[in-house]
Amino acid sequence: MHCNDFEILMNEYNDGELQKEKEPLLFAHLAQCERCREDFKLYSNMQFKYREKFDEYPDTLDSRIMATLKNRQPVPDKTLFQKQVPVYYLQAAVVAVLALVVYVVFQMREFDYRIENQKSQYMQIFEAVRYQEQQMNRLMDDAPSAKVRAVIDNTEIQKKQM
Repeated sequence: MHCNDFEILMNEYNDGELQKEKEPLLFAHLAQCERCREDFKLYSNMQFKYREKFDEYPDTLDSRIMATLKNRQPVPDKTLFQKQVPVYYLQAAVVAVLALVVYVVFQMREFDYRIENQKSQYMQIFEAVRYQEQQMNRLMDDAPSAKVRAVIDNTEIQKKQM
């Protein structure tokens, strides 16, 4: 074991968490290693001073704390807009908005593609109709001329008007 491993054991010992089986191992190392022995003394001394200082508190401390808690005014609940929103909610909202924007952009591109496709189809149909119209005009121009005779019966026209 290295000194770093024994430093962990020293901390566990000072915290009262070291297993009894490991104490002889720790003390054997401290007997041999002066650096670790000095560190152990320093840690033990600091911990003793810390406990000594903070183990004492005034007798009136409990009563003062309880009185403060009793006299404390209730804090009104904040409205929805006054509460602090956790950062991950805001991040999730930003991600959702970005995803929505990307979705809308792709839908618009798909819509534009469909419109262009339909426009192309309509142009093809229009060209086909124009071609058929030209063919019909050519047929009509090439057809032999014929005289059309019509007889109008005045009596039938007068009956329909009444």
